[in-house]
Amino acid sequence: MKNENLINAVSAIDDDLIEEFVKEDMKRSDPKIIKRKKELHRYLYAVAACLVLAIGLSILMPIIARTNRLTGTVPLFNHLEDPTQFSNKTSYHFGNFKTGTSPSPTSPTEMYDRSFSIVAKAVEVLPDLYSIPEYEAGTRYYHADAYKVLKMNVINNIFGNGFPNEIYYLLPAYLDPDLTEYQHIVLALTQLGAEDALLINQSRMRYEKFSFTFMCAHQNNTNGGVLAFNNNKLDSSLWEKKGWDGGGLPGAIDFPADYGCSLDYTIHAIQQLNKEFTARKVSSTKDLKSEEAASALSYVQPFLNGSFIQKAFSNEIRYYRTISGFLTNESISLDENGSVKKYGEQFTKEDLKKLPDIEKLMTTLDFEKISPPHTKNLSQVNIDYVSVIGKYYKNNGVIYGVIRINWNMSDKKDNDMLYRDDMYILMTSDGAYRPVERDELQKYIGDDKIINKFEYGKISWRVNV
Repeated sequence: MKNENLINAVSAIDDDLIEEFVKEDMKRSDPKIIKRKKELHRYLYAVAACLVLAIGLSILMPIIARTNRLTGTVPLFNHLEDPTQFSNKTSYHFGNFKTGTSPSPTSPTEMYDRSFSIVAKAVEVLPDLYSIPEYEAGTRYYHADAYKVLKMNVINNIFGNGFPNEIYYLLPAYLDPDLTEYQHIVLALTQLGAEDALLINQSRMRYEKFSFTFMCAHQNNTNGGVLAFNNNKLDSSLWEKKGWDGGGLPGAIDFPADYGCSLDYTIHAIQQLNKEFTARKVSSTKDLKSEEAASALSYVQPFLNGSFIQKAFSNEIRYYRTISGFLTNESISLDENGSVKKYGEQFTKEDLKKLPDIEKLMTTLDFEKISPPHTKNLSQVNIDYVSVIGKYYKNNGVIYGVIRINWNMSDKKDNDMLYRDDMYILMTSDGAYRPVERDELQKYIGDDKIINKFEYGKISWRVNV
């Protein structure tokens, strides 16, 4: 019998009928029989009550279980063993959206961009796959999922100053990265960090440091310049390699070369394109002479006090602490004058012995079964993608872990209408975790970029990215 039918059947027994039956029965029975029948009726009432309770629990328990999955405890872990190592479970992305890729990825040869420019020789393609660490919540969204790293010798500076003799150059993994067959490569570059910048070796799941790292300028929209030369002539065979779709090249806006043109002509064309721009200097820490800068640089030295990833901005270098691949709210910036600014509280070695295990919880929770908590019309939307990230915080001496879940949804009747929702799970230094709203989370960790600003339930036009 179905649960609801059994409940209805038990509930349909009229109490008056039962009482009348008992009275009539008592008139016809002796005291011993009456006593036995009273006991039997009490037993039947108890059985009926137990059946109702059991059926009710069978309906409610799945609901309770779904709620309790977002509260509980996880073991603490000690991060002191090896700060270079971490799991690949530092973020999740699933659904129709995938980070760093597009249906038709564009080759970085399509347009020359005014930035650093050099002539170089590719000498080696490293065998493993690499990725760029996040330096803010969700920034890897603007990069490819994976890169190949090329070791390159710098032959000549075209635009920009301070280049070392050797650099490491990142190319999206969907391209054929072998440029060693060309005598000269002209590159337009953007710098990722100063000396000893960290990359993630995806093949071995560890941080590795590189002397100076660069990539295509404006990687988020794949503008840049990669031109190959042999015998002092432009070699268009590069555009025939896998992923290097030259299409109508040259002919794109501000493209500094033409079929069959010489290397000297291309260098001159780049200099003309850049004549109205001030040449930038490669970010380096060797000129930062103050004692304060020296102390800060000693502290963020790779793997001495943990792992600090870098980002080079126009006038400063920012170092962001990570723990087991997760960002923290501790960072240090050094500007071009050697001035130091510190953000967040410093994680001590004692702190690293009692961290809540974000990775453990992220691998335990089934994110695809968690529903957006602030979306009332779930039946009317499609969940396009879900992204999950974690981050560590130290605030007023207390350690926290935070997991943020983001949902992007589209209206089933109008795919151009976009809804957003989020959820936050707070983990404390005793290993306990529970869901919290934005306002409560802000009381624990302060105003941080992990806390979204969008309004729940608000509709906006979908933006193609």
